[in-house]
Amino acid sequence: MLRIPVQQIPDLFKVGEVSSVDPVKCTARVVFDDEDSINSYDLPILQRNTFGNHDYQTVEVGEDVLCMFLGPGQEDGFIIGSFYAGEVKPPESSNDKRTVVFKDGTRFSYDRASHVFTATIEGTEIVFDRQNGSITVPQSVKIFCTTADVNASKKVTINTPNTEVTGNLLVNGKFTGLGGMAVSGGSGATATVEGTISVTKDVVANGISLTAHTHTEQGDGAETSGPH
Repeated sequence: MLRIPVQQIPDLFKVGEVSSVDPVKCTARVVFDDEDSINSYDLPILQRNTFGNHDYQTVEVGEDVLCMFLGPGQEDGFIIGSFYAGEVKPPESSNDKRTVVFKDGTRFSYDRASHVFTATIEGTEIVFDRQNGSITVPQSVKIFCTTADVNASKKVTINTPNTEVTGNLLVNGKFTGLGGMAVSGGSGATATVEGTISVTKDVVANGISLTAHTHTEQGDGAETSGPH
C-alpha cells in the first residue's frame, strides 16, 4: 500500500486552466496561475475505460481542471476532470437528471424520476420513456437492413399524402379502398382475381358499362353486336 505523508497531499492536487489540447493522444497541458503561470507537460485526460471498452472525451482550452501529480514536478500526472466555476453554470439543477450538452447545442438527457430519455440534435428530437417513444426528424429517415418487422397489436397508421412501394405487395388480410383504385403501366396493368368480386354499383371496361351497355341486333338468327 502506498503511504503518503499528510503534508505532501496538497502538493499532489492542483487546479489550473487548460492551455492546449492534443486530441489524438487525449492529453492536455495546464497552466497554474498560483505558480507563476507554469505550464505543465502533456497530461493524460482521465477516462472511464481504455482497454476492452474505449471511452473518449477531452477538455477545451480555457477550461478549469483538477490535476493530480505523482511527484513534485509537472510532468508525471493526470487531469482528473473539470468542474463548474465562475459564470459557467450546470445545465441541470436536479439530482434525478444526467445530461450531456455539446457546444453546438446537441443535448442528451435522462430523468430517472420521470423515466424519460431525450436526445435533441437541433430540429431532430428523440423522446422515450417506459411506455412510449417518438422520433421527430425535419427531413428524412432511412433504414437499411435485410428484413424488417413491425408488430403492432392493434393498429398501424401511415399518415402521408403518398405511399410508394417499389416491389411486390402482398396483403394476407382484407383489402379495403375508400378513395378508389387505379392500376396502370407495365405488366401490373393486368389484374388476376381468384374468387368472387362483388360490386355495389357498376363496372366500366374500356368505357363500356357492365350494367348499362347495349347490343345491336344483326338480323334474324345472327349474333348481336358486341357491347357498346
